[in-house]
Amino acid sequence: MAVHATDGSMAELASRAGNVSYGQGEALAEHGPCVCDMGLRVKDADQTVARATRLGTPEFSQPVGSGELDIPAIKGVGGTVVHFIDEKSNLHHVWDIEFEPVSKAEASQPAGLRRVDHVAQTMRYQEMQSWLTYYTSTFQMEKARIVDVADPLGIVLSQALASPDGEVRLNLNGAGESRTFAGAFLAEGFGAGVQHIAFLSDDIFETSSQLAAFGFERLSIAGNYYDDLKVRFGLPEDLVSALREGHILYDREGRAEYFQIYGLPIFNGFFFEIAQRKGGYQGYGARNAPIRLAAQMHHRRTKVQE
Repeated sequence: MAVHATDGSMAELASRAGNVSYGQGEALAEHGPCVCDMGLRVKDADQTVARATRLGTPEFSQPVGSGELDIPAIKGVGGTVVHFIDEKSNLHHVWDIEFEPVSKAEASQPAGLRRVDHVAQTMRYQEMQSWLTYYTSTFQMEKARIVDVADPLGIVLSQALASPDGEVRLNLNGAGESRTFAGAFLAEGFGAGVQHIAFLSDDIFETSSQLAAFGFERLSIAGNYYDDLKVRFGLPEDLVSALREGHILYDREGRAEYFQIYGLPIFNGFFFEIAQRKGGYQGYGARNAPIRLAAQMHHRRTKVQE
């Protein structure tokens, strides 16, 4: 995912829930299992951190071990660490310097996941404006209108941000009611953080088949959703059947189409989404959000009863 920072640099985002010894330990102690780190490729890592700290964002540092790079970083939403890598130094060689190739490994069949499509961060209503200001002032990002998303037990505010070329997409979701799915994530995770990561596929049906072979557990969607879908969009029966079989959500704006698969929630409500965009679709399937939230709340209630 690419983003133009306000200093004119290009940035590449890679989300990872991985091995940041000090930062990961701090996040684990505060939030439990969570996404604790994001990486951005920028033109000048030091300048990017300097700009962010001038705007009031806390800088992040940790002990550096032998064979490790000292990568500039700041604290983001909910204490998430944001590292910056550039090509001015050895920072862009981090994978060669800090990691060793595995000589013998059996490769899995690719599932067709191309890159991160968007990252959704959940926070309390009153935190949304400060984090919105952080993203729009630190990076060149455009905001869409705020959307009210209907959860079965309340309303969640959703603010979408994207780089001008659409390569970096973020969703800021503000929750008030702790009974909502987003509110429960905040309560059980003790604060704001990344609640879901969406990966982009070029062929949602091929990806769906591969994920099924891997045992990927997906969110079940009620059958009447597909009955309504057929009537609303006039979809052919074979397409509706394929969507129903794969529990795939669908949206269309003009000739642009959007397909979504959701994984079952893990940890304290974190989940994955797999999406396909066709015909220049720019949204996030807002019409499907109440369907997804109802299915997630149903799954949550079922798990509590077990």
